[in-house]
Amino acid sequence: MVAELDFAGAPARKQPRRIAVSAGAFAQAKRVPKAKLLPFVGVLFASKPHPPSFFVRMAREHGEIVGFDIAGKPLYLVNHPEFIQHVMQTNAGNYRKSDFYYRLKAMFGDGMLVTENEVWRSKRTLAQPSFRRHRFDHYCQVMAECGDNLCDAIEAETRDGQPVNFVPKVMAAALNVATRTLMNCDLAEDKDRFTEIITTIMVQSEKRVWSLFELLHDLPTRARAERLQAIADFDGLLYKVIKDRMEGRSSHDPAGPDMLQMLLDSACPVTGEPLSLSRLRDDFLTMVLAGHETTAVSIAWCLYMLCRNPEHMATARDEVDRVLGGRQPTYEDLSNLPFVKMVAQEAMRLYPPFWTMSRAALNDDEVRGYRIPKGTTIMLCPYVMHRNPEYWPDPEKFDPYRFTPEAGADRPKHAYFPFGTGPRQCIANHFAMFEAQIMVAQMLQRFDLSLHTSEEVETEPMISLRPKGGIFFAARPRRR
Repeated sequence: MVAELDFAGAPARKQPRRIAVSAGAFAQAKRVPKAKLLPFVGVLFASKPHPPSFFVRMAREHGEIVGFDIAGKPLYLVNHPEFIQHVMQTNAGNYRKSDFYYRLKAMFGDGMLVTENEVWRSKRTLAQPSFRRHRFDHYCQVMAECGDNLCDAIEAETRDGQPVNFVPKVMAAALNVATRTLMNCDLAEDKDRFTEIITTIMVQSEKRVWSLFELLHDLPTRARAERLQAIADFDGLLYKVIKDRMEGRSSHDPAGPDMLQMLLDSACPVTGEPLSLSRLRDDFLTMVLAGHETTAVSIAWCLYMLCRNPEHMATARDEVDRVLGGRQPTYEDLSNLPFVKMVAQEAMRLYPPFWTMSRAALNDDEVRGYRIPKGTTIMLCPYVMHRNPEYWPDPEKFDPYRFTPEAGADRPKHAYFPFGTGPRQCIANHFAMFEAQIMVAQMLQRFDLSLHTSEEVETEPMISLRPKGGIFFAARPRRR
């Protein structure tokens, strides 16, 4: 139950506010109804093999809030925008990241995915300048260059008419975007090993999060050996990039200092000391690994849903052809590609970059008349909320027009939160949306796409929602 790559955002406040609930109001609040499952381990068994679908079913059966017992501790799944707003924004000071996040330290160290309070605020403050408006033109240029390389790779592999698994290709392209924009380096030569590393870390992260006995994952097993080797290999690649910059063997992009350079030139706001190599490693592991994974998967789902909905494919292609006329997209073009953006928004509704997130109550609270005892874990699940038929009629239907200004005018803001919300909302949502618009537009420019099979592609829940088994496209170059 992890989420939000919240390495930057709006200027950090000293401390999110906390609204205290009186003892009387808490006592009068209703108890949360509990799902009828086996005690202690029931939800862990009942949610297999696909936890997202299980929680959708629980929300439909029980309504806006339902309680579970996990290893003797209460977990509440919420399914109403007011709960999302209250926990993540209005009363964010009363909630910390849940214990599920701390299970990820074995993989992510003290990166921005798991840290809290002053440590997290100092990280966000240092990283924030990298995601301001003056960098967007350069970032979009890099995205378009990587998108061209992606299209070239797809065309090279489909010349004989064979279908191609798009997922590893787009992950390599998104990796290149992340490393070039954040560190001005190209890890293309290591892309195959990097893909293996990411898969190992993502799979084992999800298993660790949902494990009843977390420490079993640290026993000397083959899985543990694979995880440690994957982390060691990633560290080797990342430390080389950082040390090369520190020792003058590489430099930042001529367009301006990248995030790596800005962090190397900075001091820790808490200690005043230069940032340590281990701190840089933890932060860049989180940003590169989680950031490029979620963006690549979102792009893959965009194209998959367009192939399954040819009327929307035609509308998107017509918009791309009209606006771009065959040239490379730029940042200035994005506002003129509103339908492509709506396609990305709708794909992220059905397949949110982070399918769930969770918080733990620091003190007793009351929300919408329900009692939230201290220590309760609150599960805020975009995959569930985005399928609530009260806000999303016919929720399994792919319909980009849900995101026209008129369609969204009366919909509560917190009915849609693919990148989180509140003080820790991820400013990388803009970055990810730019990348999705640009690469989807480029694929539509270059190819007539079709799916290799009519069978529905299943999701594989990790930190993201990967397409299980990949997505195989037949890609026929368009005449230009």
